[in-house]
Amino acid sequence: MKTFFLTITFLLSANLMASNLRDNCENAYYAGAGGVTKLHQYKVIVNWGKLSDTQLSEFEDIIYAENGSLSILTESNFESRSGNLLSAFIMSESKGLNYRDYVNSLTELAAFAAVSVSCL
Repeated sequence: MKTFFLTITFLLSANLMASNLRDNCENAYYAGAGGVTKLHQYKVIVNWGKLSDTQLSEFEDIIYAENGSLSILTESNFESRSGNLLSAFIMSESKGLNYRDYVNSLTELAAFAAVSVSCL
């Protein structure tokens, strides 16, 4: 019985500690043994019409940064049913940076109201 409670406590604390997108995606990857998500890859969808000029500049600085923590694997453009121009980016973590850099970049992208960031 004691082992059962320790196991439940461990599982609950692991879920509570995964408070950012990177950790959630990593947990989903390991929980699904790699069949559900890809490790350290993310899908970013942006609705260009909903970004102000300032937000557009900030968004592009994050996405297209030469030495940024995320790099673009693919980019595709499409039109939504309502006629808005959308772009989908498949992003991967750049090599050689630390955990906080990745978390900060994902948090900055998710802060834009016109941007959706999810696990791939």
